[in-house]
Amino acid sequence: MTCSRAIFAERLPTVTIPWARRTQRLAVVQQKIGLIAGASGGANLCSLLACPVGVDALLSFIRQTQVPIPMTPRVLGVDDWAMRKGQRYGTILVDHERGCVVDVLADRKPQTLAQWLRGHPGVEIVTRDRAGAYAQGITEGAPCAIQVADRWHMLKNLTDAVTKALQDHQIAIDRHWAADPPSFSRPQPSPDIEIAQRPASIQVLQHDRLEVDLSVISLAGQRRQKQAEQAHDLRNKGWTLKAIAHQLNLATKTIRRYLARTLPLHPHPPTRHSKLDAFKNHLIQRWNAGCHNAAQFLREIRLQGFDGARTIVTAFIATLRHIAGLPARSRRAGGVAIQSENMKRRLSCRTMAWMSTQPPHELDEAQRSRLIQIANLHPALKTAFTLSASFAGILRGHTPEALDDWLIAATQSNLKPLQSLASGIRADLAAVRAAIVLPWSNGRTEGYVNRLKCLKRHMFGRAKPDLLRIRLMAI
Repeated sequence: MTCSRAIFAERLPTVTIPWARRTQRLAVVQQKIGLIAGASGGANLCSLLACPVGVDALLSFIRQTQVPIPMTPRVLGVDDWAMRKGQRYGTILVDHERGCVVDVLADRKPQTLAQWLRGHPGVEIVTRDRAGAYAQGITEGAPCAIQVADRWHMLKNLTDAVTKALQDHQIAIDRHWAADPPSFSRPQPSPDIEIAQRPASIQVLQHDRLEVDLSVISLAGQRRQKQAEQAHDLRNKGWTLKAIAHQLNLATKTIRRYLARTLPLHPHPPTRHSKLDAFKNHLIQRWNAGCHNAAQFLREIRLQGFDGARTIVTAFIATLRHIAGLPARSRRAGGVAIQSENMKRRLSCRTMAWMSTQPPHELDEAQRSRLIQIANLHPALKTAFTLSASFAGILRGHTPEALDDWLIAATQSNLKPLQSLASGIRADLAAVRAAIVLPWSNGRTEGYVNRLKCLKRHMFGRAKPDLLRIRLMAI
């Protein structure tokens, strides 16, 4: 340079850095907004706060965040999370005692978990679900650590096994519901009302005293019935599960479920709750009082707090009209009086399996009576309910000494689902015993998995493992 003029510029590191386009204070604010709200949401929020910034800039700020290095936990929680459900999974590690995320791994391979545990010696207890990959990784990376199986997952496995055992006797259960007709009181109908008679040619199934004509079974149910028949036929010819799935263009899991059930498949009534449940008794009382107008019913329950759609009410009134024996769209009084206790839905196999795991004092008299009725249908059903209640009692009562007797009873029960469950527990016996004795569970880890999923969905496709790790551990 030939010019002798020199310009002096004083550095202000607390205000900004060389070549920067924003002050340090603004950069920190935008970085915090990105960590809390994500890139797209953070960019919108910054615009509202009169400090606009681009999405890519916010992503850069997030990645520049220095995540504090957590201490090695004494009690570690391990669980998987889905980057893309059914295809790619990661692993989240949680410190149970401090209540914070320790790390987020990019896969759920046992080698990855073992490598992390080797690099963080000092873990004494590890809670996990019953996945074999995590059991292997913990054994390799921290052989001295106590593995604790999650009690919720064990109860879930138990409920699934009992559900399959009940489904093996689905026909007997359906016959029991069909043989238990509703005890309707039958007043004399009005003389000017002609009660529509059901054609004798239509076969009727009774689902918890709600009659369903076979003529209105959905097309989806007919398709499933046909697929199940084809799967059973190919299996009897010696085809493998994979070959059957390829032939029918279905998932192997679906084929396995079809083969586990007996033919014919029976339609199941819906088991989800409705917004109308709290108002059904009122509607039944008004129906028996002589009002058959759905619009009037809707106006009345709106005043009582109902915020659902009109179609829910009209569908329920159509059900009442059908049970009462009235012709369609009839608003005139008459027909059969309806009792509210006869409107309850039939219990599904999964519901009954769940009820069998509950303490008896938490079930009402009707639920206990129904379980007893189903158990008396077949000795296998009574055995399934007995084993289910016993195992749930072992978990809740913290009595590991009774586990060996339960495993022997389950193995000798001739119920394949419970035999399979007992075999799986034997393969993971130490972790199951620890779950019965120790107070630790994987519930806190599941909570952080839920938080991770929320963050992932807020990031609109930019949920890379490194960004999720930073956001989970920095806020």
